[in-house]
Amino acid sequence: MSRQEMLNDALEPIIHNRKCSHKELNAYLDQCESVLINTVFEEKHGEKLYLDHLITHLQDLIDDKGLSDDERVIEMINNLESFKVYIKDVKKGTKGERFTRKALDKLTIPSNILESVQLSIDDINTEDDIIVINKNGLFIIEVKYSDNDMCITKDGFYVPNYNRNVSLGTRNVLDQVSNERHVLMNALSKKSGILDLQELSKKVHGVVLFANKKHRLFDESNSGIVKYCYNISSYISDFNQGLKLSNDEVEEYTNLIRECEVSKEYDIDFDLDQLRTSFIEGLCILENKIVTDQKEPVIEDVKSSLKNKIKAWKLDLASASIGGLCTGLLIFSYEYFMKNKKLI
Repeated sequence: MSRQEMLNDALEPIIHNRKCSHKELNAYLDQCESVLINTVFEEKHGEKLYLDHLITHLQDLIDDKGLSDDERVIEMINNLESFKVYIKDVKKGTKGERFTRKALDKLTIPSNILESVQLSIDDINTEDDIIVINKNGLFIIEVKYSDNDMCITKDGFYVPNYNRNVSLGTRNVLDQVSNERHVLMNALSKKSGILDLQELSKKVHGVVLFANKKHRLFDESNSGIVKYCYNISSYISDFNQGLKLSNDEVEEYTNLIRECEVSKEYDIDFDLDQLRTSFIEGLCILENKIVTDQKEPVIEDVKSSLKNKIKAWKLDLASASIGGLCTGLLIFSYEYFMKNKKLI
């Protein structure tokens, strides 16, 4: 089985299972990354290889073979670069939630913690990163993680601090948290039969949490709901606004949320089929070019080897001929000497 066939077989189940759970999503992406890398790097080098290594290696091959202008190999590299960014974005969210979960271990009051809660009401779908339920209320935590300093503008838009321009598609985190509160309250209201949403609104609270301690989040919104890993546990533990919950209510709301959850399936929001096709095609072009480039040197090597052998054979033949001639002369001289000696 060729490497292309192995790649095709390995990616096939991932491509056709485009919906998966939160944990499966990361596992699928890791598997896909490994398949791509192992297709090119067949030998184990004792080090962990990533897509960066693969892209650099392929780009070097492309440059060496003079294929930098080939549209098909360019598409292969572009798809790999896009896939690398996609994986980074997915894992970035996972990393932020992991840091948040660790920060919540410092809560000083008993709490139930739900992660990756998907809810739907009136065709509005939300995914709540983390919900904390305790006597102080229900806290919807929208986790943000970035490798850059970020800013929440006065209008609630989440933008890089070095470029605060709000462009099309920029997410408004305050609206996002507001929508999540709306959906949660309505879902709980329908499930529990509580029609007074105003009462529920005093029990449900939204939080935006920036989870990277190495970078800063500048909050210009003055919303009062933006928190960080270092103060989230104290904020929730000491919260004294809104209505309190009894222990029974804490358990009741926890169970109601679990009952309200919709199917936890995530789209693999990347065209893996296109990635597979362009990758296989790009590899085929590279390998055919390598074979073509190797033909001429191999022929020249054979010619050179034959010439050297023929030269060696000629030398051996010449040596043998000279040796035979010398031997004949010695024998003739000896016999001539002996005859002349007898005559004397």
